[in-house]
Amino acid sequence: MPQHEGECDLVDDAVEGPDALAAQMEDLELDKENLATHLDGLRSSSTVKQHEALIAFRQLLSMDGTPPIDEVIQLGVVSSFVELLKEGSEPKLQLDAAWAITNICSGTEVQTKAVVESGAIPLLIDLLESPSEDVVEQALWGLGNIAGDTEESRSILQKHKFLRSLLHLLKDRKLPLPCLRTAVWVLSNMARGEDSISIELVESSVPALKTLLLAEDEEVLRDACFACSYLSDGPNERVQAFIDNGVIEIITVLLGHINPSVVYPALRTIGNVVSGTDAQTQAVLDAGFVPLAVRILRKCLERRVLQEACWAISNVTAGNPRHIQVVMDEKAVPLLIELMRVGGPGVRREAAWAVGNALAGGTVEQVREIATQQCIRHLCDLLSFADTEVVGLALDALRNALAVTSRVSAVDGDRGRLEGDDCEGDNDDYFWLYARWIDRAGGLTKLARLWNHASGAVAEKAACLLGLLVDLPPQDLPDLDLLDDEDEDVEGTSDVDTEEWVEEEEELPGRGIGRQGRRNRALSEAKGGACGHGGEAVGAGNAV
Repeated sequence: MPQHEGECDLVDDAVEGPDALAAQMEDLELDKENLATHLDGLRSSSTVKQHEALIAFRQLLSMDGTPPIDEVIQLGVVSSFVELLKEGSEPKLQLDAAWAITNICSGTEVQTKAVVESGAIPLLIDLLESPSEDVVEQALWGLGNIAGDTEESRSILQKHKFLRSLLHLLKDRKLPLPCLRTAVWVLSNMARGEDSISIELVESSVPALKTLLLAEDEEVLRDACFACSYLSDGPNERVQAFIDNGVIEIITVLLGHINPSVVYPALRTIGNVVSGTDAQTQAVLDAGFVPLAVRILRKCLERRVLQEACWAISNVTAGNPRHIQVVMDEKAVPLLIELMRVGGPGVRREAAWAVGNALAGGTVEQVREIATQQCIRHLCDLLSFADTEVVGLALDALRNALAVTSRVSAVDGDRGRLEGDDCEGDNDDYFWLYARWIDRAGGLTKLARLWNHASGAVAEKAACLLGLLVDLPPQDLPDLDLLDDEDEDVEGTSDVDTEEWVEEEEELPGRGIGRQGRRNRALSEAKGGACGHGGEAVGAGNAV
């Protein structure tokens, strides 16, 4: 859990050693029993007594476990903390007052609301002009906790022009690295949500983010990428702001970064962009996305990154045949099919989306090529998947593979003929060939079992597909080289590195079953608190 990183002369010396730490914790417990005494000191006319009381409250609010935030709020001292933020001649008081407020805002929504209603926001924003870098960083941390709380809190911050102040700070002030890290994390928290994000917010933030994406520090890169992922998750006009400002080329390069914590949010951003228009997707392809994504599919050991890469590719294959061809030319399809077999549940689902979209939107020739790469066998494997969405997707994908013939129409219409492909003649041979592959993969038995599936939509699709395959394929098929390709056993020859995969997966929402076009990912509303760097679920206060 990130700790308070400011190294300043204003902060009292930290206690060192296990014995000293145990003694400190005993003192904190005693302080918890003497809140009224601290209150008297806080309201004293003596600056020394005020500071001593403020340190005591701040230490109490920094306790591990369950700090007495509610008890402190009930004493009515939040307003006193806020008043001390005005003490421009006493930066020590300002620092510890901001620190105490930060820790309160790392709690619940109700606790954070008590700070907001006390009028702390404009005073914390004013502290961004403080000559003390430690005061500036602590004010940022408090504002970041408020920004990570709720949509309402972010809206209130916007009403006080906080984003303008934050961007001004990032642009015009040379910040030390710890303070810069905190500022970028705060920007990522401000980028969360949907209701509080306007196109004006996006357009004003993107130039600053472009500069931050060129930083060398990995924490700065990570949080800048998260901010990009939040801001790009919305209408196409948001996405266009990133393209127009030249951000896509920079963030695509970061897909080759050595740190998965940087690659992950960068992939989120790219996935959001390719969920836009064909022209926006083309901008990502022109930036070199697919070769880097193939490298991730081949070598990455972190499953959440693999899952994100498959999701982004699925948005590319949901486009037009030209986009599908780019994916095929980079040899991504065999890797996706292999991940359908060996990936974890989330990876297999997103890989199936990517392959399924290609089968639904590709030309007849593209579908034939994909079908010969172990695709049908592993789609049949997915018919036993516990996830109803994946089962329905596999059913649609199998039907679309069979739709290279006039016998079967594609799920989304006459796809093959729309591209000017010939769906007559030897296409019947392909139908029977693919039907035989389905039979050999145990697909007919699995389809029969799906008749009783709890999902009526799945049961209906299975029955329909089985009805097309009830006749056994003829034994005198023409001599098609494709048959040997599909029958070849490739177990153990995977190009995907699966050794010591890191078990981190995330649900990426779909939009029903079948080819539904591009899919935006849902935005997590995890609280952004004091330890919220990286967009993870957070909520702890600063350390003592």
